[in-house]
Amino acid sequence: MASESSSDAKFQELLAPFLKGDFRLMSVAELRKFCTSKGLRKVSRLNKPELLRVLDEAGMEPPQLPPEKVIKKLKILTVMLLVMLECLSI
Repeated sequence: MASESSSDAKFQELLAPFLKGDFRLMSVAELRKFCTSKGLRKVSRLNKPELLRVLDEAGMEPPQLPPEKVIKKLKILTVMLLVMLECLSI
C-alpha cells in the first residue's frame, strides 16, 4: 500500500504543472463569472486583458483546469515537442 501512495504522489507531482489553473486559458465569459463569484464588481464590460489585470491585482489564484483543458494543453505541448524534434533533426 505504501508504494501505491508514493507512486500516486509522484504521479500528482508530474501532473501538477498541467493541472494548475491558468486564467489565460479561460474565456471572457468564464473570467467574468469567476470574478463575480469571488466578489469582484464592475467586470461586465471589461475585455480579457483588463479582466486578467483585475484578477492579478486582486491576487486571485486560477481554479484547477478541467480535464478537457488539461488534455488540450498536453496535446499542444506534444505537437510543439514533435515540431521542435523535427527541426533539430534537419
